[in-house]
Amino acid sequence: MKLSVLAFLSALSTAAANESSEVHEEGLRLIATSETERQWMNMDEVHELIYADRGFIDVTDDEVTETSTLKSTFSSSIPSTLSQGAMVSQLAPKVSAANMEETIRFLSTEYTTRYYTNAQSRDAVMWLKGQYESASKINGVTVDLFEHSFGVQPSLIARIPGSSHPEEVVVIGGHIDSTSMFGNAPGADDDASGSSAVLEVFRVLNDAGVQFNRTISFEAYAAEEVGLRGSGDIARDYRNNNVDVVGMLQLDMIGFTGNNPRIGLITDQTSDELNALARLMVDEYLTIDYQDSRCGYGCSDHASFTSNGYPAIFPFELPFGEHNSNIHTTRDTLDKLDMGYAAEFAKLGVSFAAELGSL
Repeated sequence: MKLSVLAFLSALSTAAANESSEVHEEGLRLIATSETERQWMNMDEVHELIYADRGFIDVTDDEVTETSTLKSTFSSSIPSTLSQGAMVSQLAPKVSAANMEETIRFLSTEYTTRYYTNAQSRDAVMWLKGQYESASKINGVTVDLFEHSFGVQPSLIARIPGSSHPEEVVVIGGHIDSTSMFGNAPGADDDASGSSAVLEVFRVLNDAGVQFNRTISFEAYAAEEVGLRGSGDIARDYRNNNVDVVGMLQLDMIGFTGNNPRIGLITDQTSDELNALARLMVDEYLTIDYQDSRCGYGCSDHASFTSNGYPAIFPFELPFGEHNSNIHTTRDTLDKLDMGYAAEFAKLGVSFAAELGSL
């Protein structure tokens, strides 16, 4: 949303006072607002982009200079048809909206903010790590923190190893941080909802003892709100270490239905081939419909993977522009969300894991 100058300055002052007693000053950051536009900004200017609802990517630490021309060097193909209907029909009904609701409730009420420099932001990740560890039942599952140079909040990576092609990785992710213009930052929809769905897919697969041919990586990203910094570090690390990420699904804001519920399937900075597969999965496996949409440059963590040469998709709660207007405020709370609707996105995550992981 757009803010007047006075409203923005007031919001910035309040946010700075509430988000952390441990905020450390960072220097200028190189911020990309499109594939061709980059500018050095201080953190006040970065916050202005956030609260004006502008998509952007912090590329300060990125060695890639022409992200639009970077292509994946991996040969793994994306299927054009569905093949795992029998497995999905067994697994998808095991998704629990109640489990997801409890995860969102805890993240959005126990931590008054998950802003990336606040001590609570690390506490929230550590709590989530414990949830993954408690749900781990398959031999070889790993649950690890990914520490970042920017300070307090780490990212989290949990993996179910592949049985025959463990070097090929299917990623399902969402961000764990939150931010707010005024006061607390509960971030129920943005993005405790996505974090809950990623965890629920992990729980469903572990409870069923399902181990696919490919490794499935479940990821909670730090510092998404300030330029996709957590996912940027991880995707860059994958690229630098030649990790074969065959596909990435981003779940960020999945619980607000508006007046006409249907998935907004984001088509910019995403993979055409994976979007085609997603349309098939929605038609076959879900009870809701989709509509193609665009969200603009750098609107969520899928863009970190796309810009590092990996195929990624971003199914959003609604076509962009109809989404939850309460985000980045104290009103982003659980009561605004429809958990049955959010559970459909977790079922899509189960489908994504099955269809890509079984190859």
